[in-house]
Amino acid sequence: HWGRAELARRRERSGQMGFGQLLEALDPGPDPQSGESPLLAAVAQRYRAALIDEFQDTDPIQWRILQQAFTGAGSEHLLVMVGDPKQAIYRFRGGELATYRQAAAAASTSYGLTENRRSSEALVAGLNALMRPGLVRSGLDVPAVEAKARKGELLLAAGESPLQTLPVEPA
Repeated sequence: HWGRAELARRRERSGQMGFGQLLEALDPGPDPQSGESPLLAAVAQRYRAALIDEFQDTDPIQWRILQQAFTGAGSEHLLVMVGDPKQAIYRFRGGELATYRQAAAAASTSYGLTENRRSSEALVAGLNALMRPGLVRSGLDVPAVEAKARKGELLLAAGESPLQTLPVEPA
């Protein structure tokens, strides 16, 4: 495509690099034994720990970069990944459920958030019932959470439910 080629030419001429090009340049490739990147080695030497928030938005290239810099045999690094696999289904910023699952399988320890400290007990109970079957198409379980909010109760009109669903007829 002419636009992409022109953008690449202009970036090269000006010495500029976009975020995508930076990731591509750092990508160790699918084979972790393909060789060590001096930049990733420097990152690994400088930082002993990495905290990756919103990990569900991590794409395969970013995960390979993190693996190269912070994991591997004999690694003394701490890599903390915080994310929600239920959000990975949206593929935000190139993140994908397969990458999340691959990283989760590689983790030595996993913790879940089992308390909801924001919502009323009635709303949490309704959401737990709604999500009990899990996300069937993606094969994700949705564990129940416990309502732990310490605030006023939700005031509803007589006969109203905190979680209301509307029937949708298939087209």
